[in-house]
Amino acid sequence: MPGRILGRAWLKRSLKFSSLFTKSRLCKKYLYRKGDRAMKDPIKLFALSIMGLLVVIVLNHSTTSAANEYILGEGDVIEVIVRHNEDLSRTFMIRPDGKISFPLLGDVQVSGLTAAGLKDHLTEELKRYVQLPEVTVIIKEAKNYKVSVLGGGVKSSVVSLQGPTPLLQFLIQLGLDEKANLKGAYVARKNEKLPVDFYALVVKGDMSQNVILEPNDVIFIPPNFAEQIQIVGEVKSPQAVPYREGLRILDVILQAGGLTEYARANSVKVIRKDGDKTKEIKVKVGDALKGDLSKNILLQPGDFIVVPQSLF
Repeated sequence: MPGRILGRAWLKRSLKFSSLFTKSRLCKKYLYRKGDRAMKDPIKLFALSIMGLLVVIVLNHSTTSAANEYILGEGDVIEVIVRHNEDLSRTFMIRPDGKISFPLLGDVQVSGLTAAGLKDHLTEELKRYVQLPEVTVIIKEAKNYKVSVLGGGVKSSVVSLQGPTPLLQFLIQLGLDEKANLKGAYVARKNEKLPVDFYALVVKGDMSQNVILEPNDVIFIPPNFAEQIQIVGEVKSPQAVPYREGLRILDVILQAGGLTEYARANSVKVIRKDGDKTKEIKVKVGDALKGDLSKNILLQPGDFIVVPQSLF
């Protein structure tokens, strides 16, 4: 049961949110008319409170599911509550051997179980000493909520999370830059790729792609080599420039430090792959620099720019 696993903290937060919801401007604007005495009517107030709780349940559904799947391990801090038995209710830190010392039961193996699994195990074992035991297990500190990051577009690492974490929040903390190929990135879970579009999430703000990370997820972010723009020849700093939407040839030239005094500005070539073929596009960059913006062409991923040297 999700509510039982998250315990009293979740319930307290839900009730607080429900109270705030019924007093909010949104509620006042859309759920009752000016002059309505809904907030003084116990029945209407109860109905609005229920609506607030439903909002909380929807918002917590994804993170709750992830919490239910969390595998307990060394260093995790858990609270075990046995209803009507305060002597059996206490907080434990899981030892390096994966066990806790529980009253009446002695050493109990915890590592490898979920909170729900541990609840069922303790309930069954306590039946020898307690009539109809009601057990709740709350994860206070998750020390083994780890995800792996690799792929070359970011530094490879194993990251410990505090609990269920949205992908976007994780990527912000990770500190992505233009070297990361978002279009080639993915999340692997239990040896399967999740249908997550990193580019739509980060660049276009599509929050439907903002999945909740789970323990042992692998985030693969490849480098952006395939989508870089190469510029060589008579520029002050030949380099590879990460592609982004709306990138134009003058943007790349300026990023490369500008043209040298020997550049043949109106004979610049853009070499572009077109399927299995390659084509050359001649660009009069000199005219673009003088204000003819029709010559400032849009670039495509993988374009190769050559700025030739003037013969005189």
